[in-house]
Amino acid sequence: MGVPALSLLPEEVHVWLAFPDQITDEPSLTRCRSVLTPEEQAATGRFVFPRHRHQHLLTRALQRDLLSRYTGEQPAAWRFEKNRYGRPEISSPRLRHRLRFNLSHTDGLIACAVTPERDVGVDVEYVGRPTRVMELAPSVFAPPELTSLQRLHPGEQRARFFALWTLKEAYIKARGKGLSIPLDKFSFTLEHDTEIGIDIDPSLEDDAATWHFERTYATGEHALALAARRTDGRPLRVSYFQTIPLRTDLRIELDLRHAARLGLVGLV
Repeated sequence: MGVPALSLLPEEVHVWLAFPDQITDEPSLTRCRSVLTPEEQAATGRFVFPRHRHQHLLTRALQRDLLSRYTGEQPAAWRFEKNRYGRPEISSPRLRHRLRFNLSHTDGLIACAVTPERDVGVDVEYVGRPTRVMELAPSVFAPPELTSLQRLHPGEQRARFFALWTLKEAYIKARGKGLSIPLDKFSFTLEHDTEIGIDIDPSLEDDAATWHFERTYATGEHALALAARRTDGRPLRVSYFQTIPLRTDLRIELDLRHAARLGLVGLV
């Protein structure tokens, strides 16, 4: 066991971003392969397209690398098990303090959120992919969300679709129940671009007041949303970083909120 290089305060959430297209050198890829289990390596090999194999490899390596950097455990030592809804959780090593994480990946971007002792979910989406958003919207949004989307100018609907969809994905991932949560039983409201509200049906047995939500763009083409539960009522502090798996010398802090204000990446 080594010495942890990173630390988290109780009220902190760290969101780490990696860009697969920037990680193609063979030494980096060899390091990533070396920490995966045989089962993970086999799963990587089952992807048909090289791009998807590359993304899967980096996602699994990033998960192991970050957990090790917060705990001092070796990256190859981690073992995971899925809950009944498919969300992976740490099974070993056993930690003195519970560390929670959540992963998301899309074409060109991988994200991992890490926090102590709280429900957390992150979702990223490549907004440039061909999606007929207004045809898909009725099947994934609650009636209030669909109505708000339909009222927008057609030129604004695509951006709003991905803003709502990433928030909904982040929430159900944080709950740990995935799509077993009916998507029409909770709805988000987006006021003044940055204010995020959620209405939750009583059947979901959840308290809207306990949640912290954020949304932004990691790049001009990648929407990102975060859902994290406030366990003690105190405000959360969320930080964003860029890294390369198993490269501890690369840790770039990203001020995505500042970039959004400057118009470099948009809150839509």
